[in-house]
Formats: sequence, structure tokens, C-alpha cells
Amino acid sequence: MKVMVVGCGDVGGATADVLEDYHGDGQVLRHDPAVEQRVRRGIASECDVVIFCIDTPSGPDGMLSIKALRDAVIEWAEKLAVDRVPAFVVRSTVPVGTCVELSRLAERPVLHWPEFGEHNVLREWIHAPPFAVVGGPSEEVIDQFIMGCLPWYVGLAQENASKIFKRPTNVSELTKLATNVLYAGTVVMANELARLGAVDGVEWEQSITPGGEQAWNVRSVIIMIISY
Repeated sequence: MKVMVVGCGDVGGATADVLEDYHGDGQVLRHDPAVEQRVRRGIASECDVVIFCIDTPSGPDGMLSIKALRDAVIEWAEKLAVDRVPAFVVRSTVPVGTCVELSRLAERPVLHWPEFGEHNVLREWIHAPPFAVVGGPSEEVIDQFIMGCLPWYVGLAQENASKIFKRPTNVSELTKLATNVLYAGTVVMANELARLGAVDGVEWEQSITPGGEQAWNVRSVIIMIISY
């Protein structure tokens, strides 16, 4: 299977790297106009799936902007025939209902495959996630994407090494948003606990080394405990 990744920042770059590990050199194309890394239309037409990893920044009102993502999906929907590239995949964090809207604009299914790993371990998370969520219009469409693009997920699920959740796109979108909200709340709580600890002389950046293996500071430990 040949894959094109559109948007090669932290998430897109890690996604493309891991896909190359499994599909081989030359089977993964990278398109990122932001860094003048472009794929010609003729070469892109050889792809079986396009994965969009476009940034969706928050505005002053806290709402996510999907303009760049929408524009990219429309652009490639116009360039790539639906009988050649039957589905698109979005990895971006998006408002609920976005993939349904994009499916209508692209005139083909648009799946949602969100990332949950922290940026410093994205590659490891994609290789062997403790869990993964893939949203799509039907389980059949989701299975086609997993079997063709993420075949190692099948083995991980069979080994009980990963839990693969197949859900409608709106559930997948909401799951990612909820995770972000919970993490943000964890950070706020940890910072408040640090402020309270400072009153009693607890040093926030004090090093804690469990088992002599890895150094943690107080803030890291609190976030880990609250997130458990």
C-alpha cells in the first residue's frame, strides 16, 4: 500500500516515519507546503490512502480552526479520483462532526485516527499503542484501513498488547477532545498543588529518583499520579 501524509510536523512526521518502517522506502509520500515539501499530482495519484495531519489551532475563543484542514481535504479531493483513493484519514484534533462534514466535501469516507501519545514518544506510541481509536462510517471501512495501512495493529490486538476501538467518527472526535480536556485539567491541578506545596517549603523542581533508575521532579510525579 502506498500512503501520502499531508502535514509533516510532530504528528505527521512521526506517522510517516512509522509507516515507512512497515511499508518500506518509497511507499510513504510526505507533502508539507509549509516547508516546501510537495508531492506532484501524478505521483500522488498512485496513493491508496491520504492521511491528513494538519494543525487545528485554537482561536481567542478557544474554538478549533479547521480551515487549513478543510482546504487541504478539498484540494486533494479535487486532485485524486475517488475510485483511486476511496478514503481519507484525519489525525488532527477536530470539533465533533468535522469528519462527517469533510466526507461530504470530499465525496468519500473520511476516517478519524487521533493520536494520544505525548510528542516525545509519538513514534513509540504509533508502533505499539496501549490503545488506539479509529473512527469511521462503518466497521467495514475501518477494517479496510487498518488491514491495509496499519496491519501491525491486528497483531497487537490479537496479542492483547493493544486495545483497538472502532467507533463512529463523532465518538472518535469526542474521545480525543475529552482526553485533551482531562490532561489540561490535570496540569492545572498539578500546578495548584505545587503552589500549595511551596507554602510548606516543598520544592517543585526537587528531584525524585524512584529505584535509582529515572529522575522525576515533584511536578512530574503529581501529574503521573493524578492521571493514573
